[in-house]
Amino acid sequence: MLDKSQNDHILDNIELTRNEMIKFVKVYGLTHHKTIQISQKLDRLLNLNQSFGFPAENK
Repeated sequence: MLDKSQNDHILDNIELTRNEMIKFVKVYGLTHHKTIQISQKLDRLLNLNQSFGFPAENK
């Protein structure tokens, strides 16, 4: 089980990755391989967060 600090770290990474993905979409479009890679990274972080039963909200 994760403690609050570890969960906050995951949530921070989710937010950073989400913002990065938005930038990639604006620059490269939805189907570019860089956008897909960052989207997959975000999926992994969201799945990790969900597997520990925490909501995907930042603080």
